Amino acid sequence: MDFLTDDEAAKWMETYPTTADASFDRRLPRSKDAGIVSIYIEPLTPPRVMFVARAGVSWIQNEPCGESSVLVWVREHGVWKPGEHLHLYETLRSAYPGAGSLDDRPALLAWHDEVYAAVSFLSLALFFGWGVLVASEIWDRTLNAHNGHLWLTTRWRNDIEETRAWLPQ
Repeated sequence: MDFLTDDEAAKWMETYPTTADASFDRRLPRSKDAGIVSIYIEPLTPPRVMFVARAGVSWIQNEPCGESSVLVWVREHGVWKPGEHLHLYETLRSAYPGAGSLDDRPALLAWHDEVYAAVSFLSLALFFGWGVLVASEIWDRTLNAHNGHLWLTTRWRNDIEETRAWLPQ
């Protein structure tokens, strides 16, 4: 697993054909043909957040293929400080060499065999209401979240109904 600076994550995003870009506009995908699925995942109960994190990472990877790496990029934090537990997040990060601090290296690139780490980091970001972007280098799908709102973006319209099927009601 690699931890990336904002500049490194933006460069990574430019390299692969995702529906999002480094400007992090949650509402406007790059492609005119992209569809957007948007849901609120409140209340943020632990089982619901864990389900969304696992299913979201699987969707980004286009399981069952699951051979792609996953970028989890924290774009906004510190906004809802009473609801955050930064110490918990930083302690988890410290288990990985070269992680640095969240401010210095806010993105992580988890290889296909490290997706559980991506799910763990995404789960905490969802719990804390942070702005986070999740993308893969192979599939043109992105997940954006902020304050309990989830945006799933895909370039293919037929992904929309498939996506709605796994989202919690």
